[in-house]
Amino acid sequence: MNNMSYISNHIHNGHIHNGHLISNLRRELWDIELDMLDLVVNICDKIGVKYYLDAGTLLGAVRHQGFIPWDDDIDLVMFRDEYDKFISYCRENLEYPYFLQVPDTDSSIYQHAKIRRSDTTAILEKDLEANWDFNQGIFIDIFPLDRVPEDKGKRERFLYELQLIKLELFFLKNRSWKFANIPLERERMNYLKNLYEKNRKRYNNTQENCWATLAFPEHNNIIKNIDFYKNQYPDVFLTFEGRDLRVPNIYHGVLEDIYGEDYLTPKKYSGLHGRILVNTHKTYKNNMEDFQILK
Repeated sequence: MNNMSYISNHIHNGHIHNGHLISNLRRELWDIELDMLDLVVNICDKIGVKYYLDAGTLLGAVRHQGFIPWDDDIDLVMFRDEYDKFISYCRENLEYPYFLQVPDTDSSIYQHAKIRRSDTTAILEKDLEANWDFNQGIFIDIFPLDRVPEDKGKRERFLYELQLIKLELFFLKNRSWKFANIPLERERMNYLKNLYEKNRKRYNNTQENCWATLAFPEHNNIIKNIDFYKNQYPDVFLTFEGRDLRVPNIYHGVLEDIYGEDYLTPKKYSGLHGRILVNTHKTYKNNMEDFQILK
């Protein structure tokens, strides 16, 4: 770790993006994420699946016509049936260096899909000491939208049940990092991952007309208003880094729900992931000495 250097947004030898000086490292990271985004969009167009830009990526498309200058990832959502169709295709057809990361393809505990580039590195700083063997290439996130109860009390109880499963998963994950591969704990973790995946789909065959991204049930902005995605409206596309990409039909409503009515006012934040150990040219399987931290 002695040769590791710390890279921030505002350094020399960078790029100007929406009036902000962007480090070369961040630009390289974005380019790899855009490569994976192009792959996902091409697959969706090929198999007839609708994706939507979400969260910071949607906000970036509206406010910057591309990445928010301090953002570090790409977020997409799909309704459950289309998400499952997309995942099924990727299981059979993705080839190296692209990797589909879902709960049953490696030992990660993420409860949504990530498309990773296995020939690169993106390790969360808090995971540096982990004795954990999941794919940690640069990624983009894809979240399924599942039905949840419309009744607020019933919905809160359901989300609390998911939170309890997730809390135990994280507890076991942290123990496994410290105590290596304990078979019984690995078995328990696999059981909990399967339980979470089963429970999150509990209401999908009902008439509940409320939807949520359930990878993070502890967050209060995961509920999606189905009216913002209605199919009777023509598809809406916005420019993101020179690409015309699908967004919710009433995208301003989605953004207001997540960020508030003043979502067009830039507010710099450190990002959900914190600092990330990045190498755009070497796989996460190599040693750590040549990596840089994206702040």
